[in-house]
Amino acid sequence: DDEDWEGSRQVVLGTQKGVLPHEMRVFLASLRSTGCQARVVIFSAEIPPRNPPEDLQEVASMFNAELVPYNFEDLSQSHGPMNLHRFQLFRRFLNESGPVFDQVFLCDIRDVFFQR
Repeated sequence: DDEDWEGSRQVVLGTQKGVLPHEMRVFLASLRSTGCQARVVIFSAEIPPRNPPEDLQEVASMFNAELVPYNFEDLSQSHGPMNLHRFQLFRRFLNESGPVFDQVFLCDIRDVFFQR
């Protein structure tokens, strides 16, 4: 629900490809357990481009995060592997959003756990 993060000037950006629901749950649950109210946008590499799997969508919505599908193959061909091409996604998102964020946190999804 957009209104939960509306007004937040913070955003957390990440990418996922093949992340399992329990891995995404660890990332998002630990992030939210810190009290973080930032907007969370996770770009989801799908082949062929389609909506992310329902189980990932369910976990994302449980923690008020957005999954945004993108064409993994096209971006890999033009900008290299995910550890490089993800910055194109982040830049495009931030440019399209305009100057609405004061803080931007770029991170991995699979191997990040937050704690207080």
